[in-house]
Amino acid sequence: DRIGLFLVRSSNIVIRNINFQQPKANNGTDAVSMQESEGVWVDHCTFTSLNQTKDYEDGSTDVTHGSNGVTVSWCRYIKTQKSCLVGHSNNQSSDTQITATFHHNWFDGSSSRHPRVRFGRAHVYNNLYDGCTTYGVGSAYGAKVLVEYNYFDGVQLPTDICSYPAKENNESNLTGSVAGYLFAGEDILVNRPAKAKEPYPLTNLKYKSYNGETLSTPLTYADFKPSYSYVVTPAANVPEVVKAGAGYGKLGWAEAPVAVNNGGITEYNGNYSYYRERVEAEEAEAAEEREEQERLAKIEEKRAKEKERAARKKAGGARADGSAETGASASGATGSDATAEQARKDAALRGSIQSMSDTKRQEMIDRAEAEIAMAEAELKGIEYEMNDPAAQSDPAKSQQLADAYAAKQVEIEERYAKWERLTEA
Repeated sequence: DRIGLFLVRSSNIVIRNINFQQPKANNGTDAVSMQESEGVWVDHCTFTSLNQTKDYEDGSTDVTHGSNGVTVSWCRYIKTQKSCLVGHSNNQSSDTQITATFHHNWFDGSSSRHPRVRFGRAHVYNNLYDGCTTYGVGSAYGAKVLVEYNYFDGVQLPTDICSYPAKENNESNLTGSVAGYLFAGEDILVNRPAKAKEPYPLTNLKYKSYNGETLSTPLTYADFKPSYSYVVTPAANVPEVVKAGAGYGKLGWAEAPVAVNNGGITEYNGNYSYYRERVEAEEAEAAEEREEQERLAKIEEKRAKEKERAARKKAGGARADGSAETGASASGATGSDATAEQARKDAALRGSIQSMSDTKRQEMIDRAEAEIAMAEAELKGIEYEMNDPAAQSDPAKSQQLADAYAAKQVEIEERYAKWERLTEA
């Protein structure tokens, strides 16, 4: 808690199964930072931001000043702001000797630097980018970054290249004048935010700066391929695999092998069982609270839908009465024939339903509920499009969406009516 590890000219270091609570930037160091070090493995650790504010904390796992042979694996970064810096600054050209590998990490609502690389080489594979808020992987100042078999979920800027226009104001998230190189392949990108721009994702194999001087020969995969052999998880399986295995406490250890005396800086005094039980109790309490909130939300949603169905039914009845009266005045008909015909059809349908086996009827109920859920999702999609400023500024598009919205409402009403007949029979 608010303590970091700083490695200088160190070698053959393993940092494993530690839960880091990110310290304030002016009140401590990075969670893990290394300079002029080699052979460092950071594995199954969790890094959590205490404040989720960009300038409150510093880096979570920083690799600088020529450190090489670094691996960061199976770690979880929870809302961290400056997760993994590789390369100290725009002037630290000696960082060309940096080599780092990042695999099977869970970037959980974190902001940036997953990693951000200057000058050196990085291999980034099988990571889960789960709602990262600024950008995923960044390459700057001639760095060579291989990005493959990752899973990006809801990330507006999966990759960023220094000097490339990436933000809405046409400025890159990475400051500086020299581009980095980035090869991306076999990644999966889902739930692309509406503001995300093409190309998606950004890659660079030739430009020294955006639309500026180019390399005489564009780079290929061979220029990024690491020297070691490795086995990848299929990108489609990354969310399940990484969520199940990333972070501290996933290695099955009940006690730390050696008690830790931290001088009373924090409560933890080496009794891992007590600490873990306390954490698990807090997590269980939070989970129960979430479940209760979800339960109440579902009840409210159900009530809202019932009110909406009642309102639609009432409005539909009013329209039917109005139509019947209009028809009667125009043609002399009372409308009773149409009502009687509908009643006969409803009775016939109920008879057909009642003659079904319970299994068959339940299958139809399940199908009807699935169709309702799909139609309501489509309705929300149309509503989302209607709120798009581009659509609102186009009268033809606006009218098209309004017609589609009305038609979908009618469809939902009909599907609810079918469901009601099935459940009431």
